[in-house]
Amino acid sequence: MINKKNDIAIGILNGGKSTRMGKDKSLVEYNKKPLAEVIYNKARLFSDEIYFLGNSPLPDSIDNPIIIQDKPVPGPLSGILALTEIINKGCLIWAIDMPLPDIEDVVTILSLSDNLTKPVIPYNQQLNLYEPLFAYYPYNLLRNIYSMSHTKTHKSIQSILNALSIEGDRELFKKLKNKLKSWNYPIDIIL
Repeated sequence: MINKKNDIAIGILNGGKSTRMGKDKSLVEYNKKPLAEVIYNKARLFSDEIYFLGNSPLPDSIDNPIIIQDKPVPGPLSGILALTEIINKGCLIWAIDMPLPDIEDVVTILSLSDNLTKPVIPYNQQLNLYEPLFAYYPYNLLRNIYSMSHTKTHKSIQSILNALSIEGDRELFKKLKNKLKSWNYPIDIIL
């Protein structure tokens, strides 16, 4: 479990074109605040090292954000790779379009991480898929992901986690499944 706010980094995946949403997801409002601000305010409770991974615009309400540009690979893997180049600790990854996980959910993930050494990645057994966009990655796993991403075989986070035989957390997925839905379309927005 996290003891100090400098024990982990938090990477907020903030890339993508938002074409299905029709506007930048980071600026979509939830509870009268932009998604980027909603997630950032929750993340600040757990870390002083918060990175926005990608190039989507951020609201002015976030003072001095640290923005890391994506790597030239598709999908969320690009943000994770860019972050891995600059940190030397474990990281909670949180997608900008998943605002529903709350503080208790972050505490749950971090408490399951066995002193921040074990990956905690929800796993959807029904679909046989990891839900890697609200998950904790220890530093050694981030380094392995980084190394494997440079092969022609593995070009997605799903592919790499499968190849590494990472044990996903089925029970955590069951607990969080209603909160792990990405907001891709305007109809997905919960007011």
